[in-house]
Amino acid sequence: MRLLSEFFKNVVTAVVLLSTAILPSTVALGAEGSLEEYYAKLSEVSPRDASGFYTLALWCQENGLGTEEQKSLKRTIRIDPDHAEARQALGYARYGLGWRLTSKIPQRINYGDDPDDIGSESRDTGDVGDSAPESRAVVKKRRRVSAGGDDESPESEEESGASSEVRNLTTEQKLEKKKSWAAEAAKKARLDLNTTESRRDFLIHSTFASNSNQVKDFVARLKAARKHIAKAIGLSSRSEIWPHKLQFFLLRGLECARFSESALERRFSESSGWEMIDDYSLLVRDLSDFDLTRFMSSTALRGGGKTPGGERWVASWLEEGMAQFIAAGTREGQERGLREQALRMVASRLENSPGRSPLMDLLETPDVRRRNLDRNRNVGMTAIDFLTQQRRRRLSKFIDETSKGETPPKGRREFKDFYLDYFNKQESLFKKIYRLAQDKLDEKWQEFIFEEVKALDDAERENEERRENESKRQERRGKQDQEKRKKRGRER
Repeated sequence: MRLLSEFFKNVVTAVVLLSTAILPSTVALGAEGSLEEYYAKLSEVSPRDASGFYTLALWCQENGLGTEEQKSLKRTIRIDPDHAEARQALGYARYGLGWRLTSKIPQRINYGDDPDDIGSESRDTGDVGDSAPESRAVVKKRRRVSAGGDDESPESEEESGASSEVRNLTTEQKLEKKKSWAAEAAKKARLDLNTTESRRDFLIHSTFASNSNQVKDFVARLKAARKHIAKAIGLSSRSEIWPHKLQFFLLRGLECARFSESALERRFSESSGWEMIDDYSLLVRDLSDFDLTRFMSSTALRGGGKTPGGERWVASWLEEGMAQFIAAGTREGQERGLREQALRMVASRLENSPGRSPLMDLLETPDVRRRNLDRNRNVGMTAIDFLTQQRRRRLSKFIDETSKGETPPKGRREFKDFYLDYFNKQESLFKKIYRLAQDKLDEKWQEFIFEEVKALDDAERENEERRENESKRQERRGKQDQEKRKKRGRER
């Protein structure tokens, strides 16, 4: 009996050893086959085709090629840094004006009911009347970051009295609140700040001297971005865009970290080099011209209203679309091909869903900031592009007459009524200013999209032909030079 048990034990051991020897080779053969197909597909993707690399990443995921999937996703965002699906697959989330790994996004801090707390939690820019389950106590306490003087946007009726006082401040009072906030924040961070106040639009606090090259260079960049924005929205160079001024804290790296931790009570992002304090205030170590312009243009339409603080309500589609349109016109925006990407994306959507207009959906949506943000930004940008080409002065008049100088109500039902009034006014202004009913406007906009995409395709084809002709010319020239060299060699 013992001999029999030993025999079976040896048989089981042999089977286990055999299976461990066979299985890896089988897996390796399958992986090798998938890799061959991967390299075949990779060779077919154009070097600048972001959607092609993203499609390849999806194929890699289905076939268990994790390393190759990551490579394809990273290649996608290298070509198109704003590719939302690839960013999300790599673990990124929207943060401020760009993207950040979710693990590195600092948590917002709730400061309770004290309106004087510096660095209160930033406002929720989601759909009005969010459906996410949340206790009333938390909703009452939620506030937006207030860097002195801007609306604190309380969510409860109990706080409406205090907020109305903030909203009714004059431009000068809001500006003074910003300065006192900056002084208190500097005190908390133990920093000596020099304040530079431009005649229009900018308030800069820095540990650099006001006449230093760093501050002078930053002011020059602000003025250049301001000029670009003013032209885009149809204002003169002397117009005031932000009556109570954009506020910047221009600091060194360690100073930014100290300021963020002590005054805002959150960690500074070393990788991005900047941090939004609120819609009108920015903490800066270093910042690209593209991100700077995008930050400034995100609130450019709100200034100049008839309210005491010089702030008016602007529909999300108009504000987001204008910000994207302005950013696309910068040098970096042109290098990224933001306008071309937007036009092609919208044209593709129109072809795939012919019975549904993305423009009409956008115009009818009260708040688009969270829902399908990238897609709606692109649709809004093409709408602004179209309206601008109809005559820039008309767009400026449309913005002035549609922007409301009243604060929208916070209740979901009340806001819908508020937006319905706005939508009806918007429709009448399209007829008055552009002499187009909204259905005709949509029809003309769609024609514009397809004409622009056709022009892009024609230009791309011409460039390709030009490159081919140049390549052939260089090839002929090379052959001629080679023949000349051979002829000289025979003559010698």
